[in-house]
Amino acid sequence: MSMPLAQSLLERAEALQAQAAELAEVIARDDSTPVPGASRGNAALARDIISARNQRARFLPQSLFAEPAWDILLRLYAAELAQQRITVTQACAASEVPATTGLRWLNTLELNDLVRRHPDPLDGRRSFVSLTAAGEQSMALYFDSIGGMLNAA
Repeated sequence: MSMPLAQSLLERAEALQAQAAELAEVIARDDSTPVPGASRGNAALARDIISARNQRARFLPQSLFAEPAWDILLRLYAAELAQQRITVTQACAASEVPATTGLRWLNTLELNDLVRRHPDPLDGRRSFVSLTAAGEQSMALYFDSIGGMLNAA
């Protein structure tokens, strides 16, 4: 592949990643009512972390940062608190990696009992994904711990 073509493809890929980050930020800004009893602070903190992670693409090459499992867990936790259902496709998109890589990470998260898939009763071609009780507890404990650290700062 010629150097100008490779550079052009790299620039297009970075532009698409920036657009995906903007779309993820719009999705993360959802102001739905959190689950009763869930920490409203955790919901806001989760949305802020997603937004901050997406901001990096404005200043640094997105290719420097790759935490697909964490991105999926963040999106699922924010969705849980907002009482939203997330499709497998949306979860993979949240990871900002190719769909096949996102699916591998979903499988890994399932094997670690952090997420589970549910078939869509209205559309057999689609599945939803959510945190397991263990996944939700782990995320809640994590957010409680960093929320306290941020409040102390």
